[in-house]
Amino acid sequence: MRLAYDYSDFLYGFADELESGALTLKDYIYIIRQQEPICGTYCPIIDWYYLDTLQYAIIEDDKYKAVKVKLKIVIDEMERWTM
Repeated sequence: MRLAYDYSDFLYGFADELESGALTLKDYIYIIRQQEPICGTYCPIIDWYYLDTLQYAIIEDDKYKAVKVKLKIVIDEMERWTM
């Protein structure tokens, strides 16, 4: 049995960002992961932000940790886990 997570909406969004030139695969973004793991220790990505918008995005709730990651790495992970 292959365990999976549905990242299709994120992947479609990233494809649009890449096509429009708003992002490149070499750009960095911030990702937010779910705190509770699934499939053992894997905590899925639940949101992402441009580098310059993070400060406005999680003011209300600081329990989530934002991690700076290259977009190519994020897309590779999402493609591996997508249903």
